[in-house]
Amino acid sequence: MQKINKKDVRNLTIFSVIAFFAVFMLVFLSYRLNFVSEIKIFDGLSSENSDWGNLGSFISGTLGTLAASFALFWLIFSVNIQKEEIDNLKVNLDLTLDEQKKQTELSALTSMISVCEHEITVIHQDLISRETGVELESFATVADLRVSLMEKNAEMSSYRSEIQRILQFKYNPSIDDNDY
Repeated sequence: MQKINKKDVRNLTIFSVIAFFAVFMLVFLSYRLNFVSEIKIFDGLSSENSDWGNLGSFISGTLGTLAASFALFWLIFSVNIQKEEIDNLKVNLDLTLDEQKKQTELSALTSMISVCEHEITVIHQDLISRETGVELESFATVADLRVSLMEKNAEMSSYRSEIQRILQFKYNPSIDDNDY
C-alpha cells in the first residue's frame, strides 16, 4: 500500500474546499444576476422560473451524482488513512509489548540475583563462623557449605548472563532472539 503523505491530504482538502466554494459562488451569482439584479448580463436567457427549475433539476441531478462520487472518494480515502494509522498503532503496540516483556524478565532476574547474593552472604557468614570455631545450629558441613556457595555463584552467574543477553538484544536488535 502506498503511504499517504500529510502534505497530499492537506493539498487535496484545500482543493476540495476551493472547488466547493467556486461551484457554490457560480450558482449563486448566476441566480442573482439573472433574477434579482437590475443589470441583465444574461439577457438572452429565459426569465421564466419553470425553465430555470428544469435546468436546476438537471444540474442538481448531475452535480448531486458528482458530489456523491466525491463523498465516496473521501470516504475511501479516509478509511485508507485510518487503516494505515491502525497498522502503525499495531506495530507500536507490538514493540511496546516486547519491551514490557523484556523489562519484566529483567526485573525477575535482578530479583533472583538479589536472592542469590543474600544466600551467598548467609553461607559466607556460616563458613566464617565455622572456621573461627563458632558452632551454629546448622547441620551442613563445611564441604556442603562450599558446594552450596559454588552452586549459588553459578546460579547468579547464569542470571547475569541472561541479563547480558537481554540487554545485548535490546540495544542490538539485528541479533535474532533465537540465536541464544
